[in-house]
Amino acid sequence: MAQEQILKLLMDNPGKRFTVYDIAYSIRGGIERRIAHKNLKSLEKMDCIKKEGEKWYYVK
Repeated sequence: MAQEQILKLLMDNPGKRFTVYDIAYSIRGGIERRIAHKNLKSLEKMDCIKKEGEKWYYVK
């Protein structure tokens, strides 16, 4: 569930860079940062999710 919410957040804001902290607190109800980080690592395998430094973003 959290992974889907993170993907939706990134897709709704293409090009905007998010830290794990930003994502953890942007998800409705909040999620733990370690869970957000784990899910981001999984999403990073997709071609449309990129990581720059400590920030992740969606590219079309």
